[in-house]
Amino acid sequence: MGIGFAIPINKAKAIYAQLAKGEQVSHPFLGIQMIDLTPEIARENNADPNAVLIVPEVKGVLVMRVVPNTPAEKAGIRKGDAIVQIDGEFVTTAEQLQNLVENSQIGQSLKLKLRRGSVTKDVVVQTAQLRDF
Repeated sequence: MGIGFAIPINKAKAIYAQLAKGEQVSHPFLGIQMIDLTPEIARENNADPNAVLIVPEVKGVLVMRVVPNTPAEKAGIRKGDAIVQIDGEFVTTAEQLQNLVENSQIGQSLKLKLRRGSVTKDVVVQTAQLRDF
């Protein structure tokens, strides 16, 4: 049995010329697993007495896991952080965050605004090439 991977057609069109020339395609990343977060999802989680963590009741992207030895870990991002902005742009879905990171450059510093509990923090994370990890 094989495993298939799909990429959006717009992404495929954008990298076609690089692939045709035999060039490598850069893939910047942060090193997090994430899900969409809404105030409703947060309230539902927070009402559960068995909840592992209390989630900020905001619209954004919830960090579910920080991969060890990645840019996210080095920047101090933690499980349970809610990312609400990247470089001043509000982030409301994991897909949007992924697109912003993928459209950045390897080594680019991204300024993230996140909520950790009731505290708002600014964190700078430098993207890295995915294959390096």
